[in-house]
Amino acid sequence: MYWKKNVHFLSIMQDVTLFTECIFAFAVCMNLLQVYNLFISGTCQTLQSLGAIQVGKHNVEGLQTVLRKSFRFITIAVTITCLFVWIDPQIIAAIFGANNPDYIAETDSALRIFALSFIPFCYIYVLMIVYKLHGHHHMALFISFALSLTVIPVLWIISKTSPSLLWYSYLIAYMIEAVLIFTLHKWQHIRFKLQ
Repeated sequence: MYWKKNVHFLSIMQDVTLFTECIFAFAVCMNLLQVYNLFISGTCQTLQSLGAIQVGKHNVEGLQTVLRKSFRFITIAVTITCLFVWIDPQIIAAIFGANNPDYIAETDSALRIFALSFIPFCYIYVLMIVYKLHGHHHMALFISFALSLTVIPVLWIISKTSPSLLWYSYLIAYMIEAVLIFTLHKWQHIRFKLQ
């Protein structure tokens, strides 16, 4: 009887340890998201203000230049960040306070997957501003809601069906959003023209 109690206690402790490792990995991923948010918020604020000026002047060439430079900046920033995370995720984990080998091991795959998942997130977010600038406010609103609401159901479904793939939830959610945006764009025959 004593042996069975000890086995049960050890099983609970292993679950608790795994839970704390996963919570730590998730916290590091959310901190990494804050780094991506720096790129996105800076790009979108600049794009919105400079883009609005070009739209107000009906300067198509000026707007295209602003869009091109914004997408170039976001591409370079995201590529450098992703490469850094993919080459050595342990440094990122250490920057955010990981000193336990188990925590570092758990963050390795989680950070790499999260780094990939925020590539579509960044582009979708910038695309929302592009739709706004071109007067397609319903699409911008749809993207805003989709970015907020798609991740939670995907997380829930994957946690119920394949918990081992939970780190892929964000990537799957953003890919679903990308497909929905593309489908709506084609279905509504949206064109990026100044009104």
